[in-house]
Amino acid sequence: MDRLDRCLLRWQDFQRRDLWYTKLPFNLRYAVRTLSKSPGFALMAIATLALGHRREHCIFSVAQALLLRPLPYPHPERLVLVYAAKGDMPGAIQPFSFPRATFLSERARNFPDLRHSLTRPST
Repeated sequence: MDRLDRCLLRWQDFQRRDLWYTKLPFNLRYAVRTLSKSPGFALMAIATLALGHRREHCIFSVAQALLLRPLPYPHPERLVLVYAAKGDMPGAIQPFSFPRATFLSERARNFPDLRHSLTRPST
């Protein structure tokens, strides 16, 4: 087959191909007719789709709140996370205890606004 024949075959395939929106009303009618024959399956399919949609909405809402929206602090680029080093394991870190964090926040001069939170390290 030469180049012209291949081009002609591609054009004929394109001409024969139906566009999706021309068959949409027929496909929708067929879907409603098929799902009305088994309403239990239709209810479960709709519920599954609704729950999946809700789950994705929750995931993206959390991602937007945590990752995409700027932090509610002035100069968020200057935020620092401070940990205590474990003495017995080199390179290991642990959060400060509450009394030690309070002590540091009262006496820290390099950090104008030192805050601490009570979180557990993830292992």
